[in-house]
Amino acid sequence: MVKKLLAVLLAAMMMCGVFAVGASAFSFEEFKSVKSSAFGFAELSAPVSAQGGGEGSFADIVEAIRREAENSAGEKFLSSPAYVVSMTFWQCEALYKNGKTGRGFVIAFEAAYKATQEHKDLVAFLDNDTELRAMYDRGLLKDRLVVLYNAFADRMISIGEVLEKEYFTPTALAFIKEWRDLSLLGFKAEQANLTPVKRAEINAKINRIESDHLDNLFQKMNDGDFAEATRLVKNAIKELEKVLVEYGIITINNPDPDPKPEPKPDPEPTASFFAQIWNFILRWFFFGWIWMK
Repeated sequence: MVKKLLAVLLAAMMMCGVFAVGASAFSFEEFKSVKSSAFGFAELSAPVSAQGGGEGSFADIVEAIRREAENSAGEKFLSSPAYVVSMTFWQCEALYKNGKTGRGFVIAFEAAYKATQEHKDLVAFLDNDTELRAMYDRGLLKDRLVVLYNAFADRMISIGEVLEKEYFTPTALAFIKEWRDLSLLGFKAEQANLTPVKRAEINAKINRIESDHLDNLFQKMNDGDFAEATRLVKNAIKELEKVLVEYGIITINNPDPDPKPEPKPDPEPTASFFAQIWNFILRWFFFGWIWMK
């Protein structure tokens, strides 16, 4: 069930383009027939420096450095509940207060971030091939990008803090914050330096947690039952924390002293639900719009 939902979710997310009007019911099946980018981005295009670049070109080097800088800001972006929702659940109309809509939310978010100096600075830098080359030659490109991405992430958090209070119901916001915490744990798992065997093990355990605890999540959200949705996510968080503690990725004060034995996973390092969603969100939704003219 989870794998089916993942496939539908990723298919919907990959249809980037102008956003559709949010439906009254939150259905990933419906997402397959709409272009449902969180901010209504137009078709993505490559940065000027990458147009026509071949393998091993300077453009490839810049892209690798840029992705490292993106990762440096990833946890900050995920710490904003409103930003997390804008990337995943914005069409769930049950999230919003009376008179508020998902469409209104993403329009407000887009207008707010486009007006920031941090957004303008990031776009200007990434669009300037000459400066990119100069900073790379001086060995300062990554440092500069890290600063720009983190500054923009900080501003997006402050924007989200305003919009979440305006748009989301208290019970929905409580759920969103739990999902934010679950996403942050997934991010930590994805960023951990693990061998292929350990990666396969942890992904298998994460997939089991999703199957055990999150199968009914989307239905509960559709029904507006955010108390139950919150409970499901909290349970998933507890189990995921145990796994991350087991692999030394995080530490918590009172880990379960007697965790249940797990069956041996498939040795293939298949990407987990969280890893696949995180990678797609980070690479396209978080930063794909940067290249737009």
